[in-house]
Formats: sequence, structure tokens, C-alpha cells
Amino acid sequence: MHLHLFDIIRLVNLGTWQCVNHADAVSPTGKALVAGRPISGAIGERGSRRPFKTRWTRGGFVFSHRNLRFRAEVPDSPPHSSHSPDSSRPDDAIVPLDEVPFDDVLAYDRTCFPAAREAFLRGWIRQEEGLALGCLRQGRLGGFGVVRRCGEGCKIGPLFADDADAAEALYTRLAAFASGGPLFLDVPENHPAAMALAHRHGMAEVFGCARMYLGPAPGLVHKRIFGITTFELG
Repeated sequence: MHLHLFDIIRLVNLGTWQCVNHADAVSPTGKALVAGRPISGAIGERGSRRPFKTRWTRGGFVFSHRNLRFRAEVPDSPPHSSHSPDSSRPDDAIVPLDEVPFDDVLAYDRTCFPAAREAFLRGWIRQEEGLALGCLRQGRLGGFGVVRRCGEGCKIGPLFADDADAAEALYTRLAAFASGGPLFLDVPENHPAAMALAHRHGMAEVFGCARMYLGPAPGLVHKRIFGITTFELG
């Protein structure tokens, strides 16, 4: 049985699905047809609405957790150097991700996403309107993150890190890229340290999505996931 990941997003007045396959067994489906302020119903054929849980549990999907989109207004600030030690961990260094061997980045990403996504990742970390940084600990990759410009402000995603110290160091440098405008981060609700990071930086919840699985849940290192890549792409 194939495994599918579903992030059911609260979107209004949409009539299509968008689906991306990273591998035969993994297909994050981003834009599902959900109407209303709570995630309580889905718009299907002829605009009908069905109870959210009933619609998906009948198909064998099992709820895992919610991913929550947070927003903050980032004040104007002087740019950070892309090479910078983390104040809380002297042995940590934040460096441009292109200085880290790509195989190390791919291996780290694989612990946080249920498939190898080499082609996607190569393009994602090299976006023209973006910044990708890694956290090195005594020469070993201890996390990485990407921020990109969007239609409104900037979004961080992914934000993967060994622990809260590495995530904080990466977030601080990535947030500086968005200085003077809104910044968004999609946080897994089942990771208390990730939720604490969002709250510590004064981020406010915008909306949430349900992560569901068909078949066994993948063996991810959830404690490393401080921010998912996107709702649409997993």
C-alpha cells in the first residue's frame, strides 16, 4: 500500500487538488478543499460538505498531528553575517548551506522527510530570492534552514535542527533576511520546542492543517522538525 501524506489546508472557494509525488510511496497533497473558519468540512463534488473526520477516516487515513502557520512582523535590523557563531553554543557556526556537502544535507533531510528528494532539494536550497544556511557543530551538520521571498513577506521552510539551540541560531539568521516585513513559519504542533520557538519570537498563529497518514506512519526524527518545508510540498 502506498503511503500518502495529507496536509488539509483551510482554503476557501477552491475547486481543485494539487499533488506532488516525491517518491512512489510519498505524496504530500497540499491544497484540499476546506471551507469555513475551522477545519470542519471539505468541499467535494458539487460543492458538498462532509464532516472532516468522517470523510478521511472512512478512507483509512489516521490523524497524526496539526501543522500550524505562524506569522511575525520582523523589525528592520542590520544584516547578519552569513558566517556567525551561535551565542548559546560556542562550537556552533552558521554558514551558507552551499558550503556543506550536499550529501550531508540530503542525509539530514531524509531524517525529517519520508523520502529522498534530491532533485527537489537541490533547487529549493538555491532559490534566487532566498537564503539557505546550515548549522555546523565541530564540522558536523546539526541542522539547516531556508527562507524565501513570497507574495507576502518571507517564509522559512524547512527549519530542521538537532535541538532548540541550533534551531534558534538558524531562525535568528534566517529571520534577518525578512527584516522590515512579515515572516511565516509552519510549525508541527506535536513538537513542544518548535512551538516554544514560535511563541518566543512573538509569532501569532494564522491557521492550521491536519497531517494524516494512510498506512504506517514514517519513522521521522520529529524532534528535529522545527518547521516543515511547505504545506503543499511536505
